[in-house]
Amino acid sequence: MALEMINSIKSPFLTYGLVPIVISITGHRDIPQEDEPRLFDAVTKALKEIADQTPYSQHVLLSALAEGADRIAARAALENSWILGVILPAPASIYEQDFVTEESRSEFHELHDKASWVETLPAKVTSPDAYREAGIRMARLSLFLLALWDGDETNVATGGTADIVNLFLREIPEPSRPGPADNYLPEARPVWHILTRRTRAPDRIPISKVGDMKKLAIEPDGTINRDSKCERWFAVMKRIDLFSSDGKSWLNDNSDLVAQLNEKDATLGLPPSAKFANALHVVSDKISMQTQRTRDLQMRWLFGLALAAIFCQQTYSGPAWFAGWLAAAFVFGLLATALLLKGGRARLEEQYLDYRALAEACRVQYSWKRAGVSACVADHFLRDQRDELEWLRQAVRTTELMPGSLPLDADRIKDVAEDWIDDQLNYFIGKTDKATSNDAQYRKWRIRAQWLFWSGIAVTGLLLLLHVFVVPNLSQDEQAELQWLIVVYGMLFGLSGMVEVYLDVKSFREQARTYRRMGIAMGVARRNLNVALENGDLNMAEDILMGAGRDALDENGSWLLLHRDRPPVVQLG
Repeated sequence: MALEMINSIKSPFLTYGLVPIVISITGHRDIPQEDEPRLFDAVTKALKEIADQTPYSQHVLLSALAEGADRIAARAALENSWILGVILPAPASIYEQDFVTEESRSEFHELHDKASWVETLPAKVTSPDAYREAGIRMARLSLFLLALWDGDETNVATGGTADIVNLFLREIPEPSRPGPADNYLPEARPVWHILTRRTRAPDRIPISKVGDMKKLAIEPDGTINRDSKCERWFAVMKRIDLFSSDGKSWLNDNSDLVAQLNEKDATLGLPPSAKFANALHVVSDKISMQTQRTRDLQMRWLFGLALAAIFCQQTYSGPAWFAGWLAAAFVFGLLATALLLKGGRARLEEQYLDYRALAEACRVQYSWKRAGVSACVADHFLRDQRDELEWLRQAVRTTELMPGSLPLDADRIKDVAEDWIDDQLNYFIGKTDKATSNDAQYRKWRIRAQWLFWSGIAVTGLLLLLHVFVVPNLSQDEQAELQWLIVVYGMLFGLSGMVEVYLDVKSFREQARTYRRMGIAMGVARRNLNVALENGDLNMAEDILMGAGRDALDENGSWLLLHRDRPPVVQLG
């Protein structure tokens, strides 16, 4: 069950429609005062390393503002122009009772007031369980954990630094975790361990080692690599930063549209999670379409250059054995290869697929949050991926950075059903009927491929017959004219092969089956939702919305993985 939260959003410095890099801090409270400058410098170095790797992204540090490590990191974040978000384990009036001195309470309020937003969990006392809940909340939202820690694992206290480090590295608890029979891999993230002494045991670590950093990461097989360079997670950061770069460019050109979107969401009284999900859906949807247009234009040029190269090569091999034709074939081949390499470096296909997948995931997230569903899409999307695609789930999680939620409401659920489920139903098998149109596309292009192939066979056979029965009786000039049939059958076979490549990339037949299955699933969900609303059973309605969302996410994830495994490649020879 989602925690009820008392929230304070002071200034939404986060940009709607972008994905920030989010990290959190944990660490000891009892830090020797003389060590604080070294630790401040160590945290600053870590923050700068992350910022240098992701120059186009916004950067967020989450902190509970406890004494010691939390505040050292908070000050370093503010000094380096990071956004500070605060998650308190209990209301401030209760939480500050843990701070012994008036100076400490004053420092807490100073940093509290500088935070962009404050989220307060509903604990009545600042117990170990309350601290652990705050740690879990930060862990779920963060890409990395900074741990100002002495590394002592002999006494792992609930809610303590070692406990938070362990759950980050091994398994972050999830409120909507599927059953163990689903065998999902546990959620785990890297920890950047900064060696830190404690006042109660200052001799455990030499002062010369204070501030040294070691990166710890969980491997896909569940083991902890204590000398990790976190390559996989830096790849995730790079993908987020690439999206931020593309997103900023689009936002700069479409600021009026984003303002209208925010104004519309405000009139609906939506919480920040819904607003951010909607904005991220719009931005990722628009730039995915831009990328698709660029990708398609590049493919058309690539096919054209490849055909030109084949034509020149066949002409050289047949009726016109001149060096100029071979040179032209060489130049067209080089141009096609250069275009292919340029597209590979730009990763246009991956960008289009990833952004399209993010848009659809955010559509589900927005629909859930608008209806009052507490679950997060990231807990149900691409769960088995342990590669750079994790950036997609991290992106969706960041829509929940700012606190606030809506209760389940029948009227809002009806609106969501009309705007989302009905729209999907029409898309898959209704008015738009993508299932039928994909079937039709598959048949059309399959017939073209077969016609081209058998035409090539026919021309080849004709050339063979002419060569056996006619060519011996022809002059050399007449024989040269027949050699143009070599060009014709070469082009027919080349075109047939390209159509096969197009069919493989587009996956019309596979998508038709998927769309038909999704249309049926959405139809069932709509009927069951009508029954739940008629009976006033909001819990059943929530379950149905979640089921429909999971179906959509499964389809979206399968589509993404299918097409990522089938990049458009044109064989030039």
